[in-house]
Amino acid sequence: MNDVIDAMQQNLSGPINHSGEYVKEVNEIIEFYKFYDGKPDRKDDINDSCTYGQLWAIPDNLDYKPTREIRNHVKKLIHKQARFMFGVPPTLTFKPYDSQHKDSAEQKRTVVEKVLEDSNFWSSTFKAFIDCTVGKRVLLCATILPGQPIQFKYYKVSEFIYSVDPNDCTKLQSVQICYQDDSTVGKMQVDQRWHRWTYTMNNGSCWCLYELIDGLGNTTVVQQPAIDENGNEIEGEVVTTPIRQYFNTKFSQIPCKVILNGGLTGDIRGTSDVKDLMDLANSYNKVNSDYRDALRFRMFEQPVFIDADSESLKNVKIAPNAMIDLKSDPGMGDGTGVAKAQATMLSSSFSFAQGAEIYLDRLKKDMYELMDQPLPEQLNNVPSGKALRFLFFDLIARCEEKWTEWDTAIKWVISIIEESCKVYKLYPELNACSAVQTLTNIVINHNYPIPEDEEEKRKVAVQEVQANVMSHKTYIRKYGDVEDENGEWDEIMQEMDELNNSSNQGYMNTIDDELDKPIEEVKGPKQVAGEGSEEDDEDLEKGGNNHGKQRQRHGVTTR
Repeated sequence: MNDVIDAMQQNLSGPINHSGEYVKEVNEIIEFYKFYDGKPDRKDDINDSCTYGQLWAIPDNLDYKPTREIRNHVKKLIHKQARFMFGVPPTLTFKPYDSQHKDSAEQKRTVVEKVLEDSNFWSSTFKAFIDCTVGKRVLLCATILPGQPIQFKYYKVSEFIYSVDPNDCTKLQSVQICYQDDSTVGKMQVDQRWHRWTYTMNNGSCWCLYELIDGLGNTTVVQQPAIDENGNEIEGEVVTTPIRQYFNTKFSQIPCKVILNGGLTGDIRGTSDVKDLMDLANSYNKVNSDYRDALRFRMFEQPVFIDADSESLKNVKIAPNAMIDLKSDPGMGDGTGVAKAQATMLSSSFSFAQGAEIYLDRLKKDMYELMDQPLPEQLNNVPSGKALRFLFFDLIARCEEKWTEWDTAIKWVISIIEESCKVYKLYPELNACSAVQTLTNIVINHNYPIPEDEEEKRKVAVQEVQANVMSHKTYIRKYGDVEDENGEWDEIMQEMDELNNSSNQGYMNTIDDELDKPIEEVKGPKQVAGEGSEEDDEDLEKGGNNHGKQRQRHGVTTR
């Protein structure tokens, strides 16, 4: 984490074209990052005068060294919010406006998920969300290199500046990205190398200027031997070529998206979740440290001797099963010359403990309420998934509020993928150029890691299918682990037909076997039992050859 903060501070002194207000804001954001980190990674950097993050300076004129115990609830709450929101990636659903284009919409979904998987998008988004909640905003940029898939990269607030349309703050007019090459970190400014990308709009198309510059903002150059018309090197002559390139990205928009954390109407800067937690976290750490010192000083009993001879006190040893030769001092006592030495232990009643614990619990509760998260002790013995979801209701509402910004960013990513596939003819093996042109409604389902009453939901869904208020395909799509619900349903119907045909064939074979038996064998038991009817006796008298009636009694019509 210290390396990240050092890089942000280095960017402020770099060649990025920033203003004084921008430097002031980034310095404030760097303090947010330090507070989120808690304390330095290297123990050698921690001393009594260190005020990094959540640490505070210790006075040097005390008889003891006070405790500085950091309980970093801020990082814990920020990480828990990120895991809750992006721990399980959202589910993207593409619903075609024309029902005849279902296959094309499914192919479009395949292309989009392929691009996101190749660029490791969801893993990067999880980390970028933490940066956004701490540092107010992040920049999402799409990069396309020849022969390579689309890449999406996030940038911290110290690595980019931008300007917006004065009539619409959601539209970017220009973006500048600048970051230092890792191989030149720590060198002199002249020897440093910085990558600077500048995006601007020109005649409805986005143009990009790439430059490799030094720490002073000068474009670096490459010197190469001069070549004559015949392709031979000219001795003693060199050609100086600046490392810069100005090219048309062929996009109809700047391939960058600024994602803000919170903010109000017209806000283009965002807010930090750390800012509101700072006062509570500082109070918690200081009170908790004082509480620890109080326990340390009052935890051990202190021996007290009354009217004891000073010489005998020199031989007193405080140890298990130690003998104490305690003698009275005649000069002590009530003045009558009679003194009786006493030995006792002075212990603390810890009367301060309850008040300190109540205050610490209140601070902790306030921090959790500020982040709309339930306390850990509230999650014990939760009876069902529905009750657990109720406890996380405030956090779900908070995440849904943040999703309003991130949903827009994800839909923007999909629009960039569509435009890239059409312009650069990407993923021909997936027929991406044609598939992405399908008009669809994009639905983003947010998946929160809360245990659900899955079995109960399945039972209700089965009842809905039986009551004909839910289709079988919808049930398969919702609860079946299959990609193609149509193929699964066709397979189910085929199996049902096979079972029905097999059952009917077996039934017909049984009937035929019964009909092929002699009449006496079939009707004999009834006659022995005395259950034969007059009609049966009449048939027997006639020789038992009335097969037409026999088949009707078996419920079978002769074909």
